[in-house]
Amino acid sequence: MFVITVAQSAFRPLARRVRRSRLVPACLAVWAQVRRLFPAGGTKAQRSPRHPRPVTVPDSLADLKGPKSGVVELPVTLFWSRPDRTFDLSDRYRAIDMYLAILDAARGSDDLVAYLNGDLLIELWPDLHLTQAKRRPWEDRFAALRLASAAA
Repeated sequence: MFVITVAQSAFRPLARRVRRSRLVPACLAVWAQVRRLFPAGGTKAQRSPRHPRPVTVPDSLADLKGPKSGVVELPVTLFWSRPDRTFDLSDRYRAIDMYLAILDAARGSDDLVAYLNGDLLIELWPDLHLTQAKRRPWEDRFAALRLASAAA
């Protein structure tokens, strides 16, 4: 193994400057103050409870009259992750992406009615990776979605 000491290296002038610097003692003083204010094993900062967005569920799956095929462009209010907000519903994976985005970001039933289709929702439901907090209200209201989940 080949070891170069600081005395032999090109960093020797830098090491001398760092030792003489006024910054090092100042940093150590600040660190000592921080350790006094926040001793090891002290109390952790209280986190506020997470407030998830409310889940919007329509009155009926028949109300969902959105497109079942073709290319759909979502507004920025529903999908802001990428510049290209178009989804080809003939591609199952793109349709799943679109439905997940809408179910996550919908602020009211108007968004759901305009962009979701009831039949396509039932078809895609088993493949939609939703949290239980989002999935449960839909399955509680619509037996068809419960059956689609059970069949998968």
